[in-house]
Order: sequence, then structure tokens, then C-alpha cells
Amino acid sequence: MTKLFYQLLELRRRPYIITECFLCLFLVFMLVLSGPRFGRFATLSGGMVVLSFGMEVLLRGELGRYLEKLSPMIPYILFVLLSVLVMPLIPYAGSRAWNNGTGMAILIVTFLVVRRMGKLQLLEYAFPLAVLAISFFMFVAPGLIGAEASTGRLNNRVNYESTLTGGSQNASALSVIVGVAYFMALSGLMRSGIALRRLIQPDNLMYLAALLSGFYLVVLRSGSRQGLIWIFLAAMFCYAIYTRRHIVLGLMFAIPVGLMLSAGAFFAFRDTVAVQRIIDIFDPVARTFNPEKSLEFRLEMLQVGFDLWAQSPLWGNGNEAFRVMAGLDGYYSHNNYIELLCNYGGLGFFLFYFPMMSVLWMALSGFFAHQHDHLKKEYLWIAFAVVSVLVSNMFMPSYYMKHVLVFMAIVMGRLYYLKDNESQILRQRPAPARGPRPRFY
Repeated sequence: MTKLFYQLLELRRRPYIITECFLCLFLVFMLVLSGPRFGRFATLSGGMVVLSFGMEVLLRGELGRYLEKLSPMIPYILFVLLSVLVMPLIPYAGSRAWNNGTGMAILIVTFLVVRRMGKLQLLEYAFPLAVLAISFFMFVAPGLIGAEASTGRLNNRVNYESTLTGGSQNASALSVIVGVAYFMALSGLMRSGIALRRLIQPDNLMYLAALLSGFYLVVLRSGSRQGLIWIFLAAMFCYAIYTRRHIVLGLMFAIPVGLMLSAGAFFAFRDTVAVQRIIDIFDPVARTFNPEKSLEFRLEMLQVGFDLWAQSPLWGNGNEAFRVMAGLDGYYSHNNYIELLCNYGGLGFFLFYFPMMSVLWMALSGFFAHQHDHLKKEYLWIAFAVVSVLVSNMFMPSYYMKHVLVFMAIVMGRLYYLKDNESQILRQRPAPARGPRPRFY
């Protein structure tokens, strides 16, 4: 505990600590205490993130340095311009343009700070603490996280009883928060090392508690299938970290190990809502008498989205075009790829995903190119984090979800920090690994 206290005291000497604090406040008000009562505080904190960063950069005389580091963010700057310039006369389009602008501004600031610092200790704590706070308030003061935070209701479109949790977030939105918290917690545990004497440290205990709370929220509480995918990818990351020095053998054993673990998890949690929703998709009896309407409805939305994209394949139809023009009673598309294509066309799709695909390629290349153990683990974490976001985007639009944009900025910023300081990291002597080093990579 004393060590953690001194670590927190040392944070006050970090440059841009004020920006970090406002960024954490922004996430707390948005993820945990969201709603009409706290929305203004989230907006204020988000604005202060950008303002405080700008003031600190100007006062330190480092504007030129950050302009040089801004090049990976140019596609997102162009994406904001595109969302404003191609905006046709569609109702409610203006609000989304403002949302895109503020979200991308926070993404750029977070990226620049993480690229400079490598990691933000407070921000690393923020997502796991948000999951713990949602679990805590759910039982103690559910009114602080939304009127329906701890009550179940029968969804009128699907055949399961869903439980809304946290800040009026639906199950899909909550699963993304939990998924991001999982990867941030695993990142912290990865750096401290998996050893019993280290696991009992306060910060590692917090990470472990967040993992357990997130599992409870997704599997036992929300019934989110998307959340199961996040947890599965996090588990695959742990397996990949364990087998990173024997990557070929690890891939060979991945399928049987995954099947055995999946079978064990199924028998342990087969009565939960999340698992039952997956079974209903493949159960012929359920499809006959009580069909899974959610899957059917999402396939319909995909077809509608493709049809709208065909009307303007390059520029798209403008902000919130899917919600306004699809004729589906105001529903969003449940798919980030379709919504980007429909709203911003192929150009917007390219601008949004090109930086992420570049980061994924550089992370995989760095993992296979280097022998340095620290670099291999960091590149592997980045690759799995990007893949998790890409997979999650198949089930929920996230281009305007600011906590997803913050996570993307953390991942991209860490990648470019490693690239900027790769020579210094390589000069550091890596920790000795157990067992002989393999001859193949």
C-alpha cells in the first residue's frame, strides 16, 4: 500500500497530469454517472481535456514537437471535415457533427499524450475502476447510474429478459466498457508480472476485482453476446502471451485448448442469459417456436444499410443517415462498418479504419521481427486490442462512442511510443525467460 501511495504521489510530477485528470473525470461522468444530471459534467470535463492540453503544450513551448507527432491522426482530422462538409439536409445531422468533432479532439489529445508518455497510469486505472463502480452502485445506489440500472424487463424485440446496467447503458454498450476494462487490466497485470507476491499488491487486486466484476456484468447480468466475444479475445490474449516464445506450437495447440476451455465454460455457465442466447441461435426447437429475433432484425438492418450505401457509395448520405433514412423506427445499425459506409461512404470508411489497420500491421510486424521480450508482449497486446475493437465493431457502431475512441487512442499512442523509443528499449536487457529460446518465429 505504501508503494502504491508513493507511486500516486509521483504522478503529480508528470507532464500533462492535469490533462490526465480531466480525461479520467470525463470517463467517470460518461461511463458511470451518465444521465441528465451528470451529462453537463462529462461535457465540461471533455472540453477541459482539450483546453488543458493546449495550454500545457503552449506553456512548455512544445507545439512544434507535437505537430510533428500528429501525422498518424490526419485521417481522423479529415474524417471530421468530411462529416461536416458532406452533411446534407437531414434532420438531427448537426448534433452528430458536433459529437464527431469533440470525440476526435479527445482522441487526438489522448494519442499525443500517450505517444509522449508511453502509458497514462491514471487512465489505465480509469476503465477497471469504472466497471467496479458500476457493480458497486448497482447494489448500493442504482439511481446514480440510471433508473433501470438494476431492474429486468422483457425486451419487445427478442426472446430473452435483459437487464440494463450502468448509466442507462444497454447491454451492448456495457459490454464494450467491460471489454476495454479487461484489456486495460491485463495490460497492468502484464507489466507487473504474474506472481503471487505481486498479485496481492493493491493495484493488481483492483485489476483482478475488475476482471471478476466485468465477468459478472456480462455473463450473469446483461446477457450480452458481444461481451462474451471481448472476454474470449482477452482469454486468447492471455494464451498468446503464455506461448509467445513458442508461437508455432502455441497456434497448433490453440484449437484443442480453446475447445476444451469453451466446453468447460459452457457446462459451468449454460444457465446464464448470455449463453442461452447463443444456444437459441442454433437450437432448432427454439428457432421454430421462439425464434431469435435479434439476429433476424440485424440481418435486415445490414441489408438496408447496403441499399443506402449504394445510393452514394463514395461520399455517403450524411450524418445519422441510417437512423433517419432506414425506416426502422430510429434504430442504429448495430454495425460500425455499415453505419460508416451508409453515412460517410467509402471515403469515410477508409479514413476511420486506415490508422487502425496500419497499427495492426505494424504491431504484428514488430512482434515477429523482435526477440526482445518486452517489445513482443507490448506488440501482442496492441494487436489483440485492435482486433477486439474491429470485431466489436461488427455488433455496434462506435465511431461516436468517446470511450471507444479513447481506447483506440491509447492503443495507437502506445504503438507509436514503442516505435519512437524502440532503440532505447532494445538496449535494455530483457528479463530472462524460463526454458530454452525457440529457433523459429
